Amino acid sequence: MAAPATDGYSVTTSVAPVLEGIPQGTLSNPFPSSNPVLLPRGRADGRYTNLGGDATWSRQNLKTPMNDRFNFTVERDLFYGMKLDGTFF
Repeated sequence: MAAPATDGYSVTTSVAPVLEGIPQGTLSNPFPSSNPVLLPRGRADGRYTNLGGDATWSRQNLKTPMNDRFNFTVERDLFYGMKLDGTFF
């Protein structure tokens, strides 16, 4: 089960890769200088925030909306060209 998506600013820092069978990250230094921690920039880029980045949205399992509608309408002619219209929705 995937974690729910959240709106806002985020960035993912991955763990340093394994080189020749030796892990580069250790418990004392999980993000060595070859793979530093990435911090989100927030609104530093103004309207260019996330420009060129991946498109993401939080609700990806959208369903087609359905609306069952029933109308009952009665229209009557009254005097002097007036009409009376009543609708039950």
